[in-house]
Amino acid sequence: MTMWTDRQHALWHGLRGRTVEAWVAAEMAVREIASDGKPQWHDPTVPFLQLGRLDAVLEQDARHSIVTCQSIDEWELAILDLPPLQIPDPGEEHDEASIYRTRALPELPLGVISDIRVQTDDKGLVIEIQLEISSQHTVTLIPAEVLEERDGTLRIVHQDESILVQVDGRFPGVWG
Repeated sequence: MTMWTDRQHALWHGLRGRTVEAWVAAEMAVREIASDGKPQWHDPTVPFLQLGRLDAVLEQDARHSIVTCQSIDEWELAILDLPPLQIPDPGEEHDEASIYRTRALPELPLGVISDIRVQTDDKGLVIEIQLEISSQHTVTLIPAEVLEERDGTLRIVHQDESILVQVDGRFPGVWG
């Protein structure tokens, strides 16, 4: 393993026992232009939420930014120390033509990260993370991207530059 890989594995496994108090993300639309002329954020054929970045806001105002990093021609998940994502103030205009928006993610469960599973490929790249939250829900993260084909269908390309997220193996719902 390289120093980068060792450090990343330590950061991922260091999340065990930490409490997630909020999630903030830079969300990416699955289609640039839907039938209404605006970006489409979700599609029933894609059981994932697509993000450019995910911040886990932890106890005592700690924050870990989950991103993808490129290794030659493949992407992996990584934790970096970045400035916090800023959620727009209520009433602040969002550019409705933009395929990106920053928002809180109440769809993802909160609580103690009771377990973490890190899956790597044969090169040691992190290709899947499973965070078990309060021994009740599993948040799965993969480096992948939703691409729109010429015929309008959507397909998922693995080890690509976005982060796809599921909760308990399906599209995230509100956990209240």
